[in-house]
Amino acid sequence: MAELQLRDTAIGTFVSLRLTEVCQQLRRSAGYNKRYYDIGVRPSRFEAGQWVWYYNPRKYPGRQMKWAQQYEGPYLVLKMLSPLVAKIQQSSRSKPKIVHIDKLKEYEGVAPRMWPTAIVAVDAQRDGGQKEVTDPYAVLLGNERSEAECHGFGGSPPF
Repeated sequence: MAELQLRDTAIGTFVSLRLTEVCQQLRRSAGYNKRYYDIGVRPSRFEAGQWVWYYNPRKYPGRQMKWAQQYEGPYLVLKMLSPLVAKIQQSSRSKPKIVHIDKLKEYEGVAPRMWPTAIVAVDAQRDGGQKEVTDPYAVLLGNERSEAECHGFGGSPPF
């Protein structure tokens, strides 16, 4: 009986050592693949406050991919986390996504209206964090901007 327990612990130790080796190798491979992929990425410049399309291909049953919409959006670029990674959000109620810039395409056309908290976040990103913003709704109370700037367009507010 004692021999079985020793054998079981030896096998368990061997398996756990092999599993950690496999995990380490997978991490190294993932890092190598990411570096190799990032080398071939086209440099495109996206900035905070820019509107973009997000590439999200989905397969619908019974429908050809050729006719399905491939892009979602428009999304607002909230912040560039690195030269290759952006944080985007579609509306004030949606959850922000962190995506690779290869999945983004510039939105051309009339820019949609920004929501108030996005205006504050984008301005803070553009200022480089120089200006202290504590209340995201301070824009609505009329600090240094005109109402047209607050709503992201030159006309009158929609409400």
